[in-house]
Amino acid sequence: AYAMYKTLGANEVCQTNDPLIIAILQGNDEKVAQALKTKNPNYFNEATKYTPLSLACSLGSMPIVQQLLAAGAGTDYQDYDEYATPRNH
Repeated sequence: AYAMYKTLGANEVCQTNDPLIIAILQGNDEKVAQALKTKNPNYFNEATKYTPLSLACSLGSMPIVQQLLAAGAGTDYQDYDEYATPRNH
C-alpha cells in the first residue's frame, strides 16, 4: 500500500510504502501497534523527512506518540532539518 500526502510544511507530494509511516499518517493506532511488532521506531524516513516519533508529534497524535515512546522511540533522533528532534515539535 502506498500513502500519498502533502508533506508537512512543504509544497511537494511524497509517496511511501512504509507501514508504520502510513499508519501514523492515517492516525490508526491499531496499525501502528501492528507495525511496531516488526519495526524499530528509531529511523529517519526519506519520504517524509521525519522519524516516526517526530511525524506523530507534528501531527499532534498523542496516543500514537505514547505508543512509539513505549516501543522505545528515541527523542534525540534528528529530522530533515538536521537539528530538530521530537522535543522541538
